[in-house]
Amino acid sequence: MSEGQREEKREKAATYARNRRALLKPSKLQEHVKHALAHPELFSKYSKKHAQQLARRADWTEGQKEENLDRLREVRRKWVAGWDDTRGEEERRKRREQNHKRRAGWDEQRREEERERERNERHRRHIKEGLQNTVCSPSTHRDVRHKTKIDLNLNSLGEALRRQWNGDMVSDQITSPLEKIANGEAPESVLVTLDIEFWLPSRKVFEVGMTTAHSGEVLMDTRIAHDSSDKDLLRPATQRKQPQTPEEIAFGYRAMRAIYGTDRRNCTGLLDVDQVARWLQNAGITPKTVFVSWHTSPTDLVLLRDLLESRDYDKILPSNENCILLIPEYRKGLPRTSSRTVFPAGLEVLFSILFADHDLASLNHRALADAQQLRLMLLLWVELHKPPRLRRLSLFPQSTQNWLTSGQAPRTFLQKWLGSGTSK
Repeated sequence: MSEGQREEKREKAATYARNRRALLKPSKLQEHVKHALAHPELFSKYSKKHAQQLARRADWTEGQKEENLDRLREVRRKWVAGWDDTRGEEERRKRREQNHKRRAGWDEQRREEERERERNERHRRHIKEGLQNTVCSPSTHRDVRHKTKIDLNLNSLGEALRRQWNGDMVSDQITSPLEKIANGEAPESVLVTLDIEFWLPSRKVFEVGMTTAHSGEVLMDTRIAHDSSDKDLLRPATQRKQPQTPEEIAFGYRAMRAIYGTDRRNCTGLLDVDQVARWLQNAGITPKTVFVSWHTSPTDLVLLRDLLESRDYDKILPSNENCILLIPEYRKGLPRTSSRTVFPAGLEVLFSILFADHDLASLNHRALADAQQLRLMLLLWVELHKPPRLRRLSLFPQSTQNWLTSGQAPRTFLQKWLGSGTSK
């Protein structure tokens, strides 16, 4: 029996019990009988039959009424007991489903952690073998995550870092604002780096990190408060042909727990949309601000703008034209292999190679850490577009300076990052 059928049965039983209790109220009984017999078309077959029964029993004695009332109480007691058993069974079934989902989510979280460790180990192994083969040609490895072959040749990367990169966007949208900020002609908020942590199927923002590109001042480092439940927070924003798989749901819960912890109700320091809007306005963000993002599309800016527009804050953030995407720009200068594949441009990989001895190395998938890494990658990108003799490298760690000047991998710091077992 389905839940709707059970609910309909309970409602019928409750209606029947109310009508039987009316026997003790002659005025209500007479009124009901009179109305039912005068307007039979308004009543179902069950109601008309019941009204006729009441009419036949209207002349019951007090003793008969008490006897029938006792019988009614016994029927109601049994019905309530049965309903309690049904409710108890429903609750037990829900608990079993919740325990099953919890165990499935825990197993999927453990599997995802293992896959993440395997990916990190694979990246480290690529770099180790690149260090071991700096003289001979590099071997080809298969990246299971991207299903493509990658030649990780650190020699070719060093050569790419030593030459001058080409690009007109640097002068128009990056160098000019940085010079104006340095000269005091423009505020720091003219050019900022942005990173958000989010769940793409639901288009919900979990965390926002933002810094100024010139000085690195932190403009925002906050987690977003949501009134919806965890299930609603991960529900896809648009209807899909296929429902979410248990693996997708478990991965969504894992992504959310990485930001909010095991229970969002215990999180402190969360900001709602109104507070985020005021924070951005106080930071000097305007529709003319230029945002820098480590993406191939302006997803971060779009989702942050959607978050604000959900409360009618539609005049704070700029359009997508003011979003600079660094991944496509870096790919223009990174070395290519014989198969025309580009050197891996993931922030967690490329930053850890170029800034191996920096404190931010390997600190990824949190909004502020990614935004701070993005700022250094932006400044490095600016310097790469200058002739080698005119580059200002004092902003970067010594290992990065060695990369840009000698073109040789900073073996000591890479060994520290990769761990033991790297040969010279």
